[in-house]
Amino acid sequence: MTNERPVNIKEAKIITGLSLITLYRGAAAGTIPSYKRGSRVFFFESELLAWIKSGKRKSQFEIDTAVDAAIASHK
Repeated sequence: MTNERPVNIKEAKIITGLSLITLYRGAAAGTIPSYKRGSRVFFFESELLAWIKSGKRKSQFEIDTAVDAAIASHK
């Protein structure tokens, strides 16, 4: 990890566009990358952005390309 500073829940809200309650719930459930010290929850921007990117949905073009490639490889 680079030498970045942790961000608080309000900054994480701005980065992700999620509500505070969604962030708290996701952090508690372990579905959103976070760190807890005492009663405070912290995040790292790079981890939040990687988490967001990991949920990317494929476009119809990407799906069609993958199907075409699979069909071509079976001929």
